[in-house]
Amino acid sequence: MKISKNVTFVNLFAFILIFITSCVPPTTLAPRRDVLSFNSIQLYGLTENDLKNVQFFLDKELVIIGETTSLQRDVTKFHELKFYEHHMYDQVTFPQDVPGILVRTHLDGNLLQRFLNREVLKLDITFDREKYDESKPDTTRFLTFTPNASGGYELETLNSGRSVHYNNKQYQCLSGCSANALMVDAESLKREILKNRIAPGNILP
Repeated sequence: MKISKNVTFVNLFAFILIFITSCVPPTTLAPRRDVLSFNSIQLYGLTENDLKNVQFFLDKELVIIGETTSLQRDVTKFHELKFYEHHMYDQVTFPQDVPGILVRTHLDGNLLQRFLNREVLKLDITFDREKYDESKPDTTRFLTFTPNASGGYELETLNSGRSVHYNNKQYQCLSGCSANALMVDAESLKREILKNRIAPGNILP
């Protein structure tokens, strides 16, 4: 009887253990993200249209603030015309996980770089949640990314890292401007790379 009880207890324990493990939802791996590099663009011959099919992210949260100053006028009760400055502030937060897409690419460089054909390929990325309309390519709500010394793309800053260009003006950096890398969804980049590696073949005349 003792052996039978022990066997029954072991079987019951094994059943409970299997039941508990079956109730635990399977773990899903988070999508892998890599820093986009200029070498990858060159190596795989990625075009602007290819990069428009790639999902981008920021390496860390970015917070910027811009100021708009306008001249307002008012008439006092003594019929005097008064002018005063009106200040409006626009603070924008870009979370680390907010998705972005490419607006355009453009080459930039001084005369020597242009002569040597060593201009820098810059990327304008919009992280606005509304869908980017390609019929209106003059959008101004984008951030510019440029290759660093190692070839990886990171946020282009102005005034020694204290501001960025956004919405046709300079926005002051509150946090996240320094060495903020441009991350790319590895799977979407892989699809574009594989698409570019398919040989079309040749047909005899």
